[in-house]
Amino acid sequence: MFKKLLNKKHTFSILKILYEAEEEPYFSEIQKISKIDKSTLSLLLSEMEKYELVSKREDTSDYILPKRYYKLTPKGIETYERYKHLLDVEKDFNNKKHKNNNAKNNNNEMVNSNYSSNIQGDNTIITNSHDIVIKK
Repeated sequence: MFKKLLNKKHTFSILKILYEAEEEPYFSEIQKISKIDKSTLSLLLSEMEKYELVSKREDTSDYILPKRYYKLTPKGIETYERYKHLLDVEKDFNNKKHKNNNAKNNNNEMVNSNYSSNIQGDNTIITNSHDIVIKK
């Protein structure tokens, strides 16, 4: 299932590597950049090819084993851009949530600091943000 592929651990990093590549990287380059185990990378790229996110080109001209080059298909580019957009939205949401929590904490500190009392001899001075009351 396509959704299952997108939720796999290394899918986004592979899409990102291929998206940002100036030229078609070959398998070993992708593996070196991503530091993903070769067998895991091979399975993921095969699955991505099955869902038409990547295309593979093999060059057998000067090599005993063919050199496999990969690039994103138009569907792969669109998937990466949408995936990245969702991650950016999530990041913005978390940043705003974090800022709101900090603002709430700061407001609570301000409220707590506005309500204080000082004892001076027999008199207690109670202060808050609105008035001062002196008890005798």
